[in-house]
Amino acid sequence: MSDRAAILLRYHDLVLQRQDELLDLVQIESGKARRNAPEEVLDVAINSRYYAIHAKSYLSLKISAAARASPAYLNAGALPSPWSSRYHCPLNYPLALAVSDAIPGVNCRQCSCSQTCPETPFTALFAVQLLQDAGLPETCFRLSRDAVILLAPSNCRE
Repeated sequence: MSDRAAILLRYHDLVLQRQDELLDLVQIESGKARRNAPEEVLDVAINSRYYAIHAKSYLSLKISAAARASPAYLNAGALPSPWSSRYHCPLNYPLALAVSDAIPGVNCRQCSCSQTCPETPFTALFAVQLLQDAGLPETCFRLSRDAVILLAPSNCRE
């Protein structure tokens, strides 16, 4: 098992252990009912466990010659910033959309930046703090607010 897969499994466990705090934040910031908030916590936990277990098989797939000739494949390394992926997090899903979409990239050692909604920054901050508590280097996942990166990475590939 890779070190990133182990981080994601620890993250899965931390999300479930601290779900009460996450549920409180989701409720306070987004105004969701307590019965609807667990779907976000479970989404993050399920995605992190799924990609921790299955990412190795996805990463070992062979890419066909036709796929390698596609514009998407040829331009994949031509990103203008140090961030490999960026995500926008709307108000209605402050936890799930802040980190779930980035989990596959985290497992592949990509840097991610999630732009939080100005009304819900603390849910995303707590979720990223849990990722760091699980062992992810703090330079690998950053949050931004209003399209301004709060902290830039020094080394995404740690």
